[in-house]
Amino acid sequence: MDFASVEECVDALNSNELACFELYIRNDFNQNNLSFLKQITQERGIGITCVSTLAKLAQAEEDIDANLNLINLSFEVAISLGVNKIGFMYGGSAGLNRFDCQKRFISRVTPFIERAESSGITILIENLFSRSPSGDLDSVEAVAELFDNLESDAIKLNFDVGNFAIAGEEAYPYAFEYLKEIIGGFHLKDVSRYRSARHGNLPFAKVLLDYKRGLFISEALGEGILNSAGLIGSLLNWENCPPIILEFHCDGDARKQLLNSNLNYIRRS
Repeated sequence: MDFASVEECVDALNSNELACFELYIRNDFNQNNLSFLKQITQERGIGITCVSTLAKLAQAEEDIDANLNLINLSFEVAISLGVNKIGFMYGGSAGLNRFDCQKRFISRVTPFIERAESSGITILIENLFSRSPSGDLDSVEAVAELFDNLESDAIKLNFDVGNFAIAGEEAYPYAFEYLKEIIGGFHLKDVSRYRSARHGNLPFAKVLLDYKRGLFISEALGEGILNSAGLIGSLLNWENCPPIILEFHCDGDARKQLLNSNLNYIRRS
């Protein structure tokens, strides 16, 4: 999502001695894309941690078939690439309360959990601040309740520390430590509230909008609202830490600068 092409992503990984990336696909992903991915990852020695989509399983209404088809496609692509994780979103609902939204999600995700259990795949569901509609996985309580009701090791949390911070949670240490046992993937970004004096008109960046708390933007690690030093220390000492996926939400030179700043911060830790 942060790179315009796989080639650009792989070039950035190779030049910074990084090992892997999370692949996002759309419904138009085809056999040519699959063949190209196999070739470039093998030639360049790069791994794929997870085949993800932006399918929103609880939110989908009349577009539910497209969302279901996209998740099924991610299973097929993951198996073809030898990847053991797929990822998608929860999604809020304009017409359902949180309880009914969760019930709908569980009923829709159960067949995918059964498929995951039989195929050796782990499903990752990402926590997200609520844009519009509200009711996404935007709190520790909502995440914990959902996973208590799922009761399967084949589905885990794709823990996005920046998204928890945007939603108003204490992302670290509270959310991280409370949910650690169900974390199967990790997205790392620092964030801060958008301020025009600091960030300008954002020609290079994607603004992250919470429906209650307003505009946020990605920052270099240590320059936003996260306790980045404490978090990095915990990740480095976590025996079962999954691959860490750096997120940028910006383009071009701004992304390159943010990548360099984040890697320098981590390497100093």
